[in-house]
Amino acid sequence: MRLWVTPVRSPEGEIIGAAESFHETFSDSDWDRRQNKLAAFGCQDPLTGAATWRFTQSQIQEHLLTFHEYRIPFSVICIEVDRIRELLKSRGARAVAVILRLVAVTLGNNLAPTSLLGYMGENRFLAVIAECDPWGLAAEAERLRGMITRARVNWWGETLPLSASFGGA
Repeated sequence: MRLWVTPVRSPEGEIIGAAESFHETFSDSDWDRRQNKLAAFGCQDPLTGAATWRFTQSQIQEHLLTFHEYRIPFSVICIEVDRIRELLKSRGARAVAVILRLVAVTLGNNLAPTSLLGYMGENRFLAVIAECDPWGLAAEAERLRGMITRARVNWWGETLPLSASFGGA
């Protein structure tokens, strides 16, 4: 997100206020740069911008091999966006698409660069958290849940709150 500020001046040229404008710039984030690279290789889900399920599975396999050889822990967090079917019926497919994209960007921007967010389909995401032991898993899931809870979607003048259910191993 970028903030543009322009001074508001009186007829005499004195600054009497400021006008602010917020512009979304998804391409500025580290997560989005990585996603652009994944898209070039066909590993990005077009709806959400998260990694495809197939690519996510390959990353889990890689983490399992690394764990087997070096004992470097990793965790997986399953994230299910709440009320998607209800929102689909009441607001439509476009609203659900916006919500899923917002969840993906919010989660992806809050993961370490070595971690990965994958889209499993419908309303489910899977976060593969590198170098995360069982003790760090609950804290990471709670941190990500808080990010989703604070996010809002403005849809035709109505603010839609978001929530998600988390489970991990």
